[in-house]
Amino acid sequence: MAQRYTRHPHLREIGGIRKVIPEGEGTTNMARKRTTSVEEIEGLLGKGFSYAEIAKILGMTTAGVSYYLRQVRKEPLKSTVERLKESLPWEITGETVQAKPYRYTLLHLEFKETGGEGMSAQKLGELRSFYNRLAKFSTVVRYDPAIPPLPGQRFGFFEYTPRIDSDGDLIVRVDEHTDIPVEDRARWSLPPKEDWPE
Repeated sequence: MAQRYTRHPHLREIGGIRKVIPEGEGTTNMARKRTTSVEEIEGLLGKGFSYAEIAKILGMTTAGVSYYLRQVRKEPLKSTVERLKESLPWEITGETVQAKPYRYTLLHLEFKETGGEGMSAQKLGELRSFYNRLAKFSTVVRYDPAIPPLPGQRFGFFEYTPRIDSDGDLIVRVDEHTDIPVEDRARWSLPPKEDWPE
């Protein structure tokens, strides 16, 4: 990847990370620094940090985080939404992907990962309305393949149900149909109102 030089003679930006390269150090040292950066990203991911949070911690862009991981994991290029769909605890196919609770849950995960970077104003507005509904009526999204569509609705599978103590601050109900590992639950939590999208 081409290197971009700033006014500092030894400050280089590679894949979204700015590094000060001591004078006299060459390609071998730069490769070592790149590996270290990937290890940092992997470590933060393992602790449950989102791409957006990792980007802030390391002074990168979310695109930079994604670039580094693709280079190491040799993964095909996928959009954020495609990757998030693969991480969902449900297998939703066909027209059911148009169900609003499903779409809003996916928007929530996208916002958690990107901090809203690259999301349209329409998406952010829908997400804020979703958060407002969950908070105002103290509800969570529950998934069950046996849930029928409500009168006037096309899709079932999902419903809004009153929040109970075991839900904590999650946006979804964890039960026999929705298995979310404890270490992954931070990204499924309802953010504080001050962190909602504008």
